[in-house]
This record gives sequence, structure tokens and C-alpha cells, in this order.
Amino acid sequence: MVEHRLGLKTSSLNAQKLDIDPDYFVTFETMRNLLVSRVRETPQNYYTNTSASDSDTPLDEQTIALKPEEDLISLNALAYALRVDPARVRRWVEHETLRPDRSQTSGERTRSYFRRDRIKQIRRSLGLENIPASSDQWKQEFLDFAKSRNLTKSYKPVMLKAFFKLVDREGKVKIDDLVKEFRDYYVQRANAGQPLERGASPLSDPTKPSDTTIKRLIITYPLERFLIKNFMEYSSEEGVLRIAPQLWQELRYYEVVDTFKSTDEQISYYEDRHGN
Repeated sequence: MVEHRLGLKTSSLNAQKLDIDPDYFVTFETMRNLLVSRVRETPQNYYTNTSASDSDTPLDEQTIALKPEEDLISLNALAYALRVDPARVRRWVEHETLRPDRSQTSGERTRSYFRRDRIKQIRRSLGLENIPASSDQWKQEFLDFAKSRNLTKSYKPVMLKAFFKLVDREGKVKIDDLVKEFRDYYVQRANAGQPLERGASPLSDPTKPSDTTIKRLIITYPLERFLIKNFMEYSSEEGVLRIAPQLWQELRYYEVVDTFKSTDEQISYYEDRHGN
């Protein structure tokens, strides 16, 4: 569960720890209700004779054959398959740009499910790019995304600036070191009378938030997009953030330097756009 982050989520109290994710297991319970017609209890014959039992399929190898309309995935699973933010998929559903194949309401919450065989069709209908098919395509998509000026906050370029300043030969950075470098940049800007964030942002006064708060902010906002797109990997147990190894092997030194320089351009663009 820990290795694959199954049924777990980052703790709201300590970003270095994992908690059980109730939503993950509620999804399974909901799927059981959706597929209840497929569940049957039938008498089983148990044998003590070895030759007889060998002729039968082991119970743990028996499977239920699902029809395409019954092979459903959750909204979050669809978001990861499409490599987009789950909140974005949720907005598409709310605005009826995307229609789920099944919905399950529990209290005030409605859970949406989609046929697995619709993923390619959904990607085309929403105008999403196909998953890169080669290492060069993966690298180019990463570089384009890392340099993108599509910003609602300044967090992404500041995180990248800190990451590439600290990254080692294996493409790794300790998350605690990243948090310190990330905070220090905002503090320097504030001390120079050039704060990057104002108003309700936790970093409007970068000296106030705890390291845990800043770590949670990094993981929840800029980093999550890189994780969804499989550009980066984060191990909360080791406290290490790294660029996906296969991607790191393809990046050249000049490309890393160019991406690092682009963070200043993104920050300047953000300042101009938001009147800082």
C-alpha cells in the first residue's frame, strides 16, 4: 500500500506521514453496490483427494468477467489516466462537459464513474494531448510544462527554481531542503519590498507558516501536477522528491539550465500579470 500509495493520503497534520484514505475504500464499497447484480454466492465443492482438486481452477484464480459497461473507474482514476488535475475533471462533470456513465449519491456527495473503454474517446473529445509515445516526446512535454506561464500562483516556478538549485546527480532533492529553499526565496522577496503573494495566500507573510504547512502547500499544488503527469516521483517515507528516472536520463545539462532560467521569466510574467 505504501509503495503504490493505495488507500493512503498525505496526513493533514504531518506531511511526512500517510493516513488511511477513507474515500479510497468508499469507492470500493460504492462499486460493490453498482455491481451487486454480478455478486453471487454459490456452493463450492471441497476435495481432500489431490487428483480431484488439481483438476479444478483454484478459487483464488477465479475471476468475474466484466462487460465493458460494467468496467468502471472513479473520477480520480480517470483524471490520472488523462493526466489532468482531478479538480478539472470535476468541473467538467459539474458543467456537463463530461458525462459520467454511473453516479452514486451518498448523503451530500455524488461520486462519478466512467467506463474504462471510454478513456481514449474522452481524451479526444476534450482535446487533450495523447500520452507521449517516445522518450523524446516525454522530455519535450516535461520541458513545455515546466516552462509554461499558465499560472494562478507563483508556486510552480519558485518550486522549480528551488528544485534545480538543489538537485543532485540522480535527479533527487530532499523535501525538507526544498521547503527551506522555497521559503527563503519568498522571504528574500518580502525583505526587498517585492512580495510575490498577497492577500489570503499563506506566503503573503512567508515567515509565519510552519515548515509542515509549506510542505503541504508544495505537495498539494505545484507538485501534484508533476506527479499526475508522471514527470516526478515523491516518497514521503524517504522524504525525497525526484524527477522520473527515465526522464532524468534524457535531460541534457543545457536543458536543465534553460528550464532553471525560465523560472525567472515565469515569475516576472506572474508579477506583471498580477500587478505586483
